[in-house]
Amino acid sequence: DVQDERSVQNMVEQITATYGTINILVLNAAPPASWQLFSDLEAEELETKLLTEVRGYFIPAKSVVKLMIKAKSGCIVGLSSALAQSPAPGFSAHTTTKSAIEGMFRAMALELAPQGIRVNIVAPSLTVTPGSSWVPQEGIDETIKNTPMGRLCRPQDIASAILMMVSEDAGFVTGACLPVDGGMSGA
Repeated sequence: DVQDERSVQNMVEQITATYGTINILVLNAAPPASWQLFSDLEAEELETKLLTEVRGYFIPAKSVVKLMIKAKSGCIVGLSSALAQSPAPGFSAHTTTKSAIEGMFRAMALELAPQGIRVNIVAPSLTVTPGSSWVPQEGIDETIKNTPMGRLCRPQDIASAILMMVSEDAGFVTGACLPVDGGMSGA
């Protein structure tokens, strides 16, 4: 449970006992986005989504960053959403949450860069996963129509972007938000 400090600390202790340290942390734990107009959104629903996801990124990052500072290197990648930069109707809670995560990661990148730690965001568009199976076909069709590459994002597209961001090929990249959206952000 990435929201439980003791659970995360136990995980970090198990990993370091086995591998010695943690060089890379990828944060993606979040409930699926849901569609709800802002006018129907209750404050408690927004608060729960916002606090749940931000806390779920904060606690593991905070637990691992001490090891990375000691090693004077490391890479943290957080998953966001294309909706943080290009909102769509019905996703105000999701957009707000991902925007908060992006802000936290930009601040972390600035503070941790002098310690040799890189912090970046990967921001995919609508992705074909069980978590997006609730999206109505017309939403899928509209997304594909507005995507220059003419298809939805796949999990492998995201994994490849993460691998690139944690590789030495991106060794001078920190504080970046990499859109994985088939060209939607440039269109």
